[in-house]
Amino acid sequence: MLEFSKLIDCRVILCVPSLVPKEEIVNGIVKGVEAAGIWLDSEMFAEMMHKAVKQTVLEAKPYFFVPFSAIRWAVAFSDETSVSETLLDDKPNQQ
Repeated sequence: MLEFSKLIDCRVILCVPSLVPKEEIVNGIVKGVEAAGIWLDSEMFAEMMHKAVKQTVLEAKPYFFVPFSAIRWAVAFSDETSVSETLLDDKPNQQ
């Protein structure tokens, strides 16, 4: 079973509709895990913070706490390559 605690410093994609407008997906790096959620290094969340505080530069890189209850779904990545056989089958034969 995959657990967030085994994904420290790994890239994840999250759907967090209560925190992100229009249910956009959030890319980030898991930096920590607590009982109630994860700490995420996310450019999208960082940009939202810069705009909220009206500062182009912050003294330190922010990490964001995302409660498990706010995550609709998550995607983690393995070290293996992923290939879409359906898309490969749809391509015309090239000679």
